[in-house]
Amino acid sequence: MVKPATLIRQYKQHSSDYASWDQKWHAKHWLVFPENMGANLAIDEVSLSNGELWTFLTNKAGKGRKGTLVAAIRGTRTADIEQILLKIPPELRLNVKEVSMDMAKNIESAIRSVFSQAKIVTDRFRFAYFVSRSPINST
Repeated sequence: MVKPATLIRQYKQHSSDYASWDQKWHAKHWLVFPENMGANLAIDEVSLSNGELWTFLTNKAGKGRKGTLVAAIRGTRTADIEQILLKIPPELRLNVKEVSMDMAKNIESAIRSVFSQAKIVTDRFRFAYFVSRSPINST
């Protein structure tokens, strides 16, 4: 008969390593997990609760499981994305071969700057949606 809030507080303060977590001071704004890097990445912006926009960089090899998240960045500004992704060691960034993304120019600019060796691939599902909605294709 423990209240959920009490259980969460107990876990956070006593059972987890939250108090000594090295990313705690900036976790409300960004997180980076270079150990999750891979050759093929995907990046997208997501609207969380209350309309908060975050940009997520993921390792495609992780297939959404543990070890998939490479970076989470609050917002979608090119300069913010670049600044945080540059925290990933250069040797890991140079090993990236491909980054899949939608057609957002702000994110594309950041990716070209940070992953200079990578090929940028436009996500075909988003592209198909965009093209189908284009005034050129409407009759």
